[in-house]
Amino acid sequence: KILHLLKMASGIITQEKFDDCYTGIVGSALDIPVLIDAAGCTETLKSGTTVKLDATKGIVSSSTLESSLNREE
Repeated sequence: KILHLLKMASGIITQEKFDDCYTGIVGSALDIPVLIDAAGCTETLKSGTTVKLDATKGIVSSSTLESSLNREE
């Protein structure tokens, strides 16, 4: 079932490390941009949140994420 969902994804963000991350491995095999080891992503980004992902640079942006980061400064 997860493979079907991954095929619909435009990108994957996970806080797991690549060696332990089935989702990241499959995403890479499907040529889906994958950002791994993104500490705190599940606390900051809620399911269904629209984000902009630059997996090459390791950048995720959204209004939710920017608000969270501004509170931490």
